[in-house]
Amino acid sequence: MLTPEQIAKIRAKEAATPDALKRDPLSKYTEGWFHVTLNVRGEAPVLGFITGNAEVADGMPDAPRCVLTELGRKVEEVIATIPSFHKYTSVEAAIVMPNHLHMLLHLLPGGKEHLGKVIGGFMGGCSHEYWDVLGIDWRKDHPTQGGMSKADDQRGAAAPRLPDRDRDHTRSFRGPSLFVRGYNDVEAIGEDEIEIKRQYIRNNPRKWLITRTAPDCFRIHRNMKSANWTPERIMLGLCADRFIAADHNRQVEAWRQITTKGIRNSRGKVSATLKFQTSTTTTATTTNTTAAAMPTTCPVIELVGNMQLLKRPLFSLVCHRADAHLYEQQKAAVLKVAREQEGVIVTACVSPKERDIVKMLQQELRPVIEVMDNGFSEKYKPTGKDFYAVAGARRLEISPWEYEYRRREMRPVKDEQGKPVINADGKLEMEEIPGITREMCMVMNELVRLIAKREDDWWK
Repeated sequence: MLTPEQIAKIRAKEAATPDALKRDPLSKYTEGWFHVTLNVRGEAPVLGFITGNAEVADGMPDAPRCVLTELGRKVEEVIATIPSFHKYTSVEAAIVMPNHLHMLLHLLPGGKEHLGKVIGGFMGGCSHEYWDVLGIDWRKDHPTQGGMSKADDQRGAAAPRLPDRDRDHTRSFRGPSLFVRGYNDVEAIGEDEIEIKRQYIRNNPRKWLITRTAPDCFRIHRNMKSANWTPERIMLGLCADRFIAADHNRQVEAWRQITTKGIRNSRGKVSATLKFQTSTTTTATTTNTTAAAMPTTCPVIELVGNMQLLKRPLFSLVCHRADAHLYEQQKAAVLKVAREQEGVIVTACVSPKERDIVKMLQQELRPVIEVMDNGFSEKYKPTGKDFYAVAGARRLEISPWEYEYRRREMRPVKDEQGKPVINADGKLEMEEIPGITREMCMVMNELVRLIAKREDDWWK
């Protein structure tokens, strides 16, 4: 049984571990497809450098690529040896970047090794190659090289060897580790997701060039204030729900849901929390005329993308259930202003109909401003088509929320009769469980109205 001191140390370690480096309790880490990311300690670009032209297609002489250093080539060689050490693991795709690497690993059925053991062995092998480059003679007392520890030498018999590294994996007694402690993993479920991961890995050098040739497009503008984005305006958005508007207790609970960090929704997911910033305002007291500085909090927003889109004609896109029978009319009106008036569509993409219209706009390379359902992490970059839309100055992302790391949770897709859908491989078709709450929807739609300065029914 663990002592209270041991339990306290475990909890402190878990609290200090970033959410992105924690394992998903719902994943089976001995079987499946996993996209793994490892970062070089200190983000030092010691593995290579990116060259080429971001506008040149793959396969051409000047296509984006990573030119590896000696250490980078050694790391690439270690990646190729993974299946020889772990026979139930195959490397489906991999790329070494200047300060990190990506691998798509397939843990085959029948194996019992945890993904962490595979990655741990790989990281150790890379650190050995790193020590070779640094000139550290680590082989002299390594058991695989016939070496003997000092304790063995003194006793004349086998004795436990010194630990190869400290508990935090920052360095061993021989030299520093190449990668930071821990790794990020994302499980890919289904052929579509697996192919998306392959493309992501393949396109990494191109995206690296794009983000560095157009840094302003991907810079996160933090803690932006608006005179109109106030607690009163947020409550007005919540009260657009007639059930919340009719009951003061529901209003209090709705406000608590979006302002108290750690509150969980009905599915057990942590709800998003509105981002506030404390500022100091000067006010006059009632007892004297001396001005006093009083701390206040105000809601703020964050932005990524082309802020110049805010200066163009803006049109809100909010699809209500009551207007479902008028959907074709609404879609036609939205597409018309985007095509003929160079209008920018502002939406939270809450409903499937809103997302369908946005897909049509993206296909026509029309600009879109999207209110996001999560904040932006320190290294946030848009993904997929959204990445290239931001790079092309056709997209602006706005978030009123604190960033919350989320792991995707899946559920079986059901048909109209409520029966699970079976895909072509004979497996259950899966879909992501939405983490968004009704309170979040109401707030985001209100921010859409504020940005566009139009009511939802302008198209009627």
